[in-house]
Amino acid sequence: MAQKNYYQLLHVHPQATAQEIKAAYRKLAFKYHPDRNKGDGLTEAVLKEINEAYSVLSNPEKRKFYNASIAVNTPYYKRQAPVTPQTILQNAIKLKQFVESSNAFNINQDMVFHKVQILLSDYHLNVLLLENNTSLIHQFIQQILICLQPLPSKNIQSFRTPLQKLAAKNEVVIKEIQTFYQHKKEEAFWQRYKIVIVFIIALLLCLLMYFL
Repeated sequence: MAQKNYYQLLHVHPQATAQEIKAAYRKLAFKYHPDRNKGDGLTEAVLKEINEAYSVLSNPEKRKFYNASIAVNTPYYKRQAPVTPQTILQNAIKLKQFVESSNAFNINQDMVFHKVQILLSDYHLNVLLLENNTSLIHQFIQQILICLQPLPSKNIQSFRTPLQKLAAKNEVVIKEIQTFYQHKKEEAFWQRYKIVIVFIIALLLCLLMYFL
């Protein structure tokens, strides 16, 4: 499982001061406080992640160990943006572009699976659902479905539940997800039995020619 990015969770730079981290935490804790979001399980889940991040980054020793464990000083890590619905969508678009530009027969399926798994993590789902932007969520789901296209049907079944969770009660989007998975099921059936089907067709043609 990929290690959580506590800096992203608190929307701060890896070089942020203790005061900046505290200020960012207070802002987010206020936004997701249970008293302001009574009965909302999504905000509770997000707040739990934020509290976890702050408990590490506010402690100098824990933060030092955390930084070392994720190689925080690498250029790639420094360029990472805070987790927002927009950045989640942008990452999905980038993965979709990679999939579309790759050879379907040589694409690294394990890498694509792993990246989709991250994009559909519980934290990302909560961030997207809290935004409640139907158009953005629909666009995100469309990108994910394209990314899943080159993967075997049996490997993507676990993604169906989070996708349907994102779709909520949007019947149009739910239909798109159902159609996609039905197509993958039919595709898997054809791949599994195509040799037998081709053989039967060839045999029937031979019999037809023989009796004619």
